[in-house]
Amino acid sequence: MDWKNTPSLAALRAFEATVRTGTMTAAAAELNVTHAAVAQHVRTLNEFFGTPLLAKRGKNVEPTDKGRQLADGLNDGFGKVVTAIRMLQDDQDRRPLVVSTTSNFAENWLMQRLPDFWTKHPEIPVTITTTDALVDLDRDPIDLAIRYGNGNWRGLDVQLLTKATYQICAAPSLIARYPQLAAGKYDGVPWIMSDSHTEAEVWARDAGYLTSDQNLNRVPTMGSLRIAVASGAGVAVLIPELIEHELATGTLMGLASKHVGSLGYYIVGRRNAVSERQTHFIRWLKSKI
Repeated sequence: MDWKNTPSLAALRAFEATVRTGTMTAAAAELNVTHAAVAQHVRTLNEFFGTPLLAKRGKNVEPTDKGRQLADGLNDGFGKVVTAIRMLQDDQDRRPLVVSTTSNFAENWLMQRLPDFWTKHPEIPVTITTTDALVDLDRDPIDLAIRYGNGNWRGLDVQLLTKATYQICAAPSLIARYPQLAAGKYDGVPWIMSDSHTEAEVWARDAGYLTSDQNLNRVPTMGSLRIAVASGAGVAVLIPELIEHELATGTLMGLASKHVGSLGYYIVGRRNAVSERQTHFIRWLKSKI
């Protein structure tokens, strides 16, 4: 489409509204501009086409033959635009709200709470996708992401969901085998760390809990780490928000713990593009903390 040889959309909208409403005053009120602005737009179109497009009929205006031809085309064209927009909005309202998060957060925090959202908002279907990789909200078909980090993601709408706490945890069976754990001593106690959460290992070493002479085993994911610790294989640094059930039932016991600055779980979305459905979901998420 050659926009260089086409009048401005503002001028075309002003003209279409004038013909449809019958006066420039009514068109100005509809478009939230001044009467003078509408009049200037019409003059611009007269000059562009080299012929008058409107004629006065008492207090109102009516299109000339050329003006009627243009007005009919604009009414048809703008009508198709409005219809396309409404159809797209309807599609957006019907399609699921897509939320991306890590498998660990989904399995150990989100999924047990999500039925409550579905009960309160049956009109908003939700699809949860899980990946530990970063997502590109400008490219990927994702509405919101829940990610662990320090919240420093530029160019995005970032809201804190919950601050993170590092907690050293162990199964009761391990504590029974290593009674020094009850006194906060970790000498000779086996450790387990996840390759996907290296920050926890750095924290444990910096705090002096994990030393170079201690037995350290590794597992690939936080989910496998939680299972290994619950079986009594060793102590590990976990995030208590993700092991609420194990702590409540006594499957795991919390030992030393510490808040870790700005680290936490954040709700991440596109800036200036938060829909009503996203607002409902975000408000619900925060109510569950």
